[in-house]
Amino acid sequence: MPDGSWWAGDGPLPYAACYCEENAWQLCARARRLGRDLPGFFVVFISNPARTVRLFKQRAGRDHMGHVIWDYHVVVIVQSADRSIVYDQDTTMTPFPIDFETYMTGTFPLGESEHPRFRSMFRVVPAERYLADFSSDRSHMATSDASPPPWKPIWNGLMNLDTFIDMPSSDPEVHSFGQLMNRFSRAES
Repeated sequence: MPDGSWWAGDGPLPYAACYCEENAWQLCARARRLGRDLPGFFVVFISNPARTVRLFKQRAGRDHMGHVIWDYHVVVIVQSADRSIVYDQDTTMTPFPIDFETYMTGTFPLGESEHPRFRSMFRVVPAERYLADFSSDRSHMATSDASPPPWKPIWNGLMNLDTFIDMPSSDPEVHSFGQLMNRFSRAES
């Protein structure tokens, strides 16, 4: 069973509003530094070809349901043999981290019946590869009112955020809602 509080003894998880891709990178970097088994960690980009995904129970939501429409969002899923848990520092659901099935039904209550314009697709990236490959100069946030994170940009000389956000259905890393549920849900006994 994944221990959801492995990070607690090392202080709060790094967080910057509107920088979910960097929050995920920081979480995975901390896990590696603390000796966690990274093969069970996955960074999951949530988007679609129109870059209009609807999520519920989000801090940025302005209505009673915490409803937002974003171009993309990023979470971390930690999977073990008996369960999966989600780290989404922008959710209003508790506890943190949260059980995968609870997160999915709360965040995407319409599932695959969501209107196609807002239907989420999910790019699942192993954490080790994400730590090695992700790079952002933060230029996509140039017009944002959000304050930049206190840490330096995660930069290796190539801005590649769009390669993670793009969601071609032919890409084996890209999953539908149902495919993601099948991949990370508890196996029935």
